[in-house]
Amino acid sequence: MSLSTLSPSILLQSVLSASQNAVMVYQLVQDSSNNKSALRLTMVNPVAERNLGRPAVELLGSTFPVLYPHLVGTGLDDRYRQVVETGLPAQFEFSYHRPGLAIPAWCDVSAVPLGENSVVVSYNDISQSKADADAARRAHVLEETFNASINGITVFEAICDEAGMVTDFRFVMINEAGLRMSGYKREDLLGKTLWRSIPLRGSTDYLRNM
Repeated sequence: MSLSTLSPSILLQSVLSASQNAVMVYQLVQDSSNNKSALRLTMVNPVAERNLGRPAVELLGSTFPVLYPHLVGTGLDDRYRQVVETGLPAQFEFSYHRPGLAIPAWCDVSAVPLGENSVVVSYNDISQSKADADAARRAHVLEETFNASINGITVFEAICDEAGMVTDFRFVMINEAGLRMSGYKREDLLGKTLWRSIPLRGSTDYLRNM
């Protein structure tokens, strides 16, 4: 097995560049201004560079509060510092508010200790998957409430002609109580039109029952 002759720093930079996640390397240094430890950015991959909106040459050497002023006080830098100090990796989900946006952002974060008081941070934006999961949960709750109602509820979609006149109605949703009152099966109604699927007299009776 052949061994690479590349230096560890070049190998690390190659790995960072190949990652599809945003990856950054911080080094824990002493801040001479306040005599406290600070996380200083020493490496950054293209994905993280794009997220920060500045070229790497302007980012390297900056401390965490300078890079992320809106994250000061959230405790995120303390988690990175803990990884360096304990030598133990950490993986967690982190939520924060992005400037100018009302809804919170979510990231899946992985922090792994590196030599020379450093930590490799990899993160992936999972805001959309979180929003989709929340929407699915809300939809499930609404569906449960819809079906639990003792009143018959049917949701129709109006079908209009070219002149904008309503010519029919399409069944979109119907709850359990509505099915019992209608005398039909769910598959006989959903997606079907009211006047064309049910005889005229039956349509009138159906609407009266509902």
